[in-house]
Amino acid sequence: MMIKRFLIVIICLLPVIAVKAQNNTGTPYSVFGYGLINENPGPYTGMGGVSTAMRDNININYMNPASYTALDSSRWHVQLGLNAEMARISTHRESAHYRVAQNGYFNLGFRIRRNLYASLGFTELSDIGYNLTYTNGVPGSISEKYNQAMIGEGGLNQFHVGLGWKYKNLSIGANLGVIFGKLERRQTLSIPIEDAYMIKSSDNNRIHDILMTFGAQYEFNIGGNQQLILGGTFNPGSKFFAKRTYLAYKESSSNSSIIENDDIQQGFIKFPYKVSAGATWIKGTKWIASADYTYQKMSDYMEFGENKGLENYHRASAGVSFTPEKHSRKWYLHNSYEFGLYMVRSHIHLNSHYINTYALTAGTIVPFLFSNNRQELDMKISVDYGFRGTEANGLIRERFVKLRVSLAFKELWFMKRKIY
Repeated sequence: MMIKRFLIVIICLLPVIAVKAQNNTGTPYSVFGYGLINENPGPYTGMGGVSTAMRDNININYMNPASYTALDSSRWHVQLGLNAEMARISTHRESAHYRVAQNGYFNLGFRIRRNLYASLGFTELSDIGYNLTYTNGVPGSISEKYNQAMIGEGGLNQFHVGLGWKYKNLSIGANLGVIFGKLERRQTLSIPIEDAYMIKSSDNNRIHDILMTFGAQYEFNIGGNQQLILGGTFNPGSKFFAKRTYLAYKESSSNSSIIENDDIQQGFIKFPYKVSAGATWIKGTKWIASADYTYQKMSDYMEFGENKGLENYHRASAGVSFTPEKHSRKWYLHNSYEFGLYMVRSHIHLNSHYINTYALTAGTIVPFLFSNNRQELDMKISVDYGFRGTEANGLIRERFVKLRVSLAFKELWFMKRKIY
């Protein structure tokens, strides 16, 4: 009963957590597009975020809905994850630090009928959180300068409902995602001259629409207590319906005047198609190795009919997991230990450089059993260490450490009691 009460509290607090998560100041590179894409998503963050060909009987792998068919058929599954990041950002002249707490995901999973499973949950797709200040020279002037401040908040979230179905060694699935969120960007230009004035602008987009994700996995038994799983996912892309308000005005000590005011403009933000492929090798209960590749055609990204000049997105990840003795009484032997890496060639290209990300990951999974094996809890802790961007050509380099904590429950809510 204690776990059930805890889950009810988490579900009630989830909307609050989601709102708080997207009001943080983070990477300045989230200024582009719909924000920084989650570079290590899903429940396998200690293995570099591999997901396409991963499946097991406790994790709700919402990244590939075909994996739902691996869940324990007699149990109700609940999973949640939270992230925190600390980073040092630097140019060739100065540096600064930021800390940010981020919401990860929340998922439920269960069997509907034989070979048919379902999941529903919430996850954060992208994040905008920056606060930048610049001082530059006024064009045509030797001594005059102006100050520019840029602030951004928001991002995109997804609530999904998914189904997975299995026939022999083949599993297929689909997620129907409801996308919602806000993209808020504000700028202030200050001209510190005799007749000082400021130009302020606010650009706000409210977004909501539907996004589909399809997945498939196939299992091969290759002998010697070994298994090979091949997986793939496809997102056909979508045009997200958006409402935009834009306001720009000039302000001085004596008066204020509106330069431009677009009250409400309705249009679309194009979310380009995305595809991923992966493979996983499993040996008994000790070893798991997996690798993924993801591609998204971000060069097609558009806001209200305007192409934003982004580049195509590429991500590669790989990881291993080792469990010394799954059923050992010694805690350090039945824990799992994960290691991985991921590399991202991002959609951002500035001053002849791609803003790439390289990171190493490590983590551990600690299982707990309660109530005569009727309840099971896996607590996962993982860390990312990596860097993003470069100091070349006046750009910004980030060194970051991310702490990820997640809990995965499964409980015999569907098992009828027997009286002997």
